[in-house]
Amino acid sequence: MISILKNYYRKTKKYILYLLPDSHFDNTCEQLESTITDLFCVINKKGRVKFISSSAIRILGYGINPKLQKIFFEMYGPFIRNLFKSPTPQTSSYVEFPIRNAQSTYIWIRLNLFVTNIENENLVTITANDVSQKRDIFEDFDEKNIFSKSLVENLKVGILMEDSNGNIVIINQALINTFGLAVSPEQLVGKNCFEALDIVMGLFTSPEGFRASTISISNNRTEVLGEVLHLKDGRVLERSYFPFKNRYESEFSIWKYEDITNSYYALDIIKESEKKYRGIFENLQFGVVEVDDSGLITYPSANFCKMIEYTEQQLIGQCIDKFILSDCKKSNLSNLLSLSNGQKQSQEMQLIKSNNDRNWVLVNISPIQTQQKNIQGSVLFFYDITERKVLEEALRYANLYAKKAEESEKFFLASMTHELKTPINAIIGMSDLLRMTNIDNEQKEYVEILDTSTRYLQKLVSDILDISKIESGNVEIKKTTFRLLNFLLKIVNTFEYVISKKNIKFKIDFDFEPNLNIIADKVILQQVLSNLLSNAEKFTHEGSIILSVTHQEETDNTIKLNFKVSDTGIGIDEEMKEVIFEKFKQLPSTKFHKSQGSGLGLNIVKRLLTLQNSKIEVKSVKGEGSTFYFDMVFEKGNPTEQVVTPKSNFTTNTQFSSVQVLVVEDNDLNQKYVAKVLNKWSVNFHIVSSGEDALTEFQESKYDLILMDLQLPGISGIETAAKLRKKYNEDVFTIIAMTAVVTSNIESEILKNGMNDIIRKPFTISDLYEKMQLYFKSDNLQSIKKEIPFHPNLDTVFLKQFYEKDREYALSVFEYFKQNYLGEFKEIILNVDKVNFNETMNKLHSIKPAFKMVGLTFVEQDIEHILSNNSSYNDSVNNLSKYWDLTKIEKIIDKQIEILKKEEFT
Repeated sequence: MISILKNYYRKTKKYILYLLPDSHFDNTCEQLESTITDLFCVINKKGRVKFISSSAIRILGYGINPKLQKIFFEMYGPFIRNLFKSPTPQTSSYVEFPIRNAQSTYIWIRLNLFVTNIENENLVTITANDVSQKRDIFEDFDEKNIFSKSLVENLKVGILMEDSNGNIVIINQALINTFGLAVSPEQLVGKNCFEALDIVMGLFTSPEGFRASTISISNNRTEVLGEVLHLKDGRVLERSYFPFKNRYESEFSIWKYEDITNSYYALDIIKESEKKYRGIFENLQFGVVEVDDSGLITYPSANFCKMIEYTEQQLIGQCIDKFILSDCKKSNLSNLLSLSNGQKQSQEMQLIKSNNDRNWVLVNISPIQTQQKNIQGSVLFFYDITERKVLEEALRYANLYAKKAEESEKFFLASMTHELKTPINAIIGMSDLLRMTNIDNEQKEYVEILDTSTRYLQKLVSDILDISKIESGNVEIKKTTFRLLNFLLKIVNTFEYVISKKNIKFKIDFDFEPNLNIIADKVILQQVLSNLLSNAEKFTHEGSIILSVTHQEETDNTIKLNFKVSDTGIGIDEEMKEVIFEKFKQLPSTKFHKSQGSGLGLNIVKRLLTLQNSKIEVKSVKGEGSTFYFDMVFEKGNPTEQVVTPKSNFTTNTQFSSVQVLVVEDNDLNQKYVAKVLNKWSVNFHIVSSGEDALTEFQESKYDLILMDLQLPGISGIETAAKLRKKYNEDVFTIIAMTAVVTSNIESEILKNGMNDIIRKPFTISDLYEKMQLYFKSDNLQSIKKEIPFHPNLDTVFLKQFYEKDREYALSVFEYFKQNYLGEFKEIILNVDKVNFNETMNKLHSIKPAFKMVGLTFVEQDIEHILSNNSSYNDSVNNLSKYWDLTKIEKIIDKQIEILKKEEFT
């Protein structure tokens, strides 16, 4: 043993001072080692090691190193010295701690310390056991509980954890901050708690009391919660103590320190705050009442007492419902309080004053909650709204009278529109009939003037009715599926007729697929575009008008299109750009333009687009022209679906000889017009002037069709139809209403009372024919439509699929292409060297889709190739005129138009 120690001393000379070599003493200890199992070392009361056993070296793999010295003499020195303080030395309990062995791994050893007298000297003998397999708390804490350690370190409350010997295991920064210590948590770990106690006790108002309490709690090892401690700087801490054992039955303790200064003094703060805010409440214009959770008043403000004319003493303890008008009981405050579930509530109700007068008040209820979110009452704010309620009542009566006036206005407009459209209907109808007679050129000119003037008057009346419908909210969006290109071409055909007598060139541009079907309100879209085109025509005397429809963006189900109407007219001053969209507002007359019309067209456009989430905008330069444009998103219809618009087969030889018709019309002009038309069609008809006469006539002679005017003397057309359906419910006959005013309400009433359909006044001969054709077959000889032959140099597969057997539609498209696009195409090719390249490309892009519609697919593909070609500018320009034989293309189109104009196909 001595030789082992000598070798160790030579390697670690600086520790020789701690060892007291004594050969006689060593012999005694070696004898003691043979009798005491697991003897580790012997230490005197000064903490010096007098003997180290071979067992210690076997456990550790080395002798005493600096770390072991530190553990024994710095950490456990005071504990060892305490063993000798009592007159009769007492045996200590065991101590367990981790220590690194020669293999640099941690092992846990258990040291049993007890006092032994050796050669008349009281010494501490220490036995040691390796308990690493039972105790692995060091690694457990260092690796597995790293989250818990991090959590403790980041807590805002102070935490200290000590072991059974009072040594600090964990301490967080929050606790160090609480006591203002100038050390880090790492510096305190391993220190004895009682050393720290001596440092901080001076911070407390009663230092000795703090120390005594701490020692008592530590000795008793009994849980303590919420101990209040006062510091000299005025702060208040709450301390709790939690003793526990880990899974190895080792004892630990946790101390928690929390600064509760604010909450400790909160009651005083609350009292001051309550006093302050009650003073504010008293000076506010509304009354404040506090009630408990049963609705009993605990505090009424002076303003509330004044509002309700009771004293504070009379109100306290009363249920708040007592002062609410009985009519309001269904929404009384008690119910609101119970149903609020801690949420704010507002309610208008009447309060009963002491003299039984009533005050209207707005009540805002805010629940009073404890920290545990329990409702313990409410604060009610009463604001007197009596004057407002009186005003609301006056406004209600005013609104009622306004609605009656509005209804009267609607009735007046409907009546006047009917009265105006009735003679208009007759004039237009007679003009149509006059055209069908043999008249000379001068008479034809008179008829055209008559027709133009009448249709202008019709447009004026329609505008007034439309604006009335929009303002009253009676415009109903009715969406249908239709082919956009067909729709636009019909508008174009109509508009070209209007401008045919002016020196104006009209053009339509589009870049969407020709077979695009959209789902929209066809009538509204037509009304918007027609108004914009009519407006352009009105202010343009020469130059051009262009309707363009361009693709903006697209999804699987929708497409966004931009509609644009451009003209080369007089233009608009900047300050007039917003004014022109107001009702009855027009541009001022100039020497180039005379104001005409109602000033409603653009206002109608603006309102109709607003109904469909769109907006009309305008760009204009005075003297150069204007552009009106808007975007609209449409649902896409099935692209393969062939949407066919019914075409009238009306001719001068049309006959409905097998149809029995009863005309119920009180206006002489309309009677004559309808009679003329029905006579031409060889119809058996009878005319009566009232609903009563219609009932009598139908009883005597049954009819297949009744043309029923709605506004009749005596019983109305709707009542007459209802009586006919009720009385002759087993008979089959059709009733078509004739009216100048069609709203969703009128339409609903018509269908509900047994009418089948509506024809709007004024109606043309074609309009009447199309309605009758829906329900009865005419006597026209309908030839079976044959397939349209197309020129072999055209894309015949596409053309047959696109036009099916609609010769008239195909002819209109080919003629329009020749008139508008072919000439422009020739101009582009012939001037390719003279025009800016980008401008040429833009023009080609604009006209490209039109070539597909006339079967010139190869031209469309060539244009697409040029537009997408990456070659240089010069290459594209030089090759552009080499792509097509313009003369050949023109001959193909002329030949196809000639084929389409033939009456019979061969």
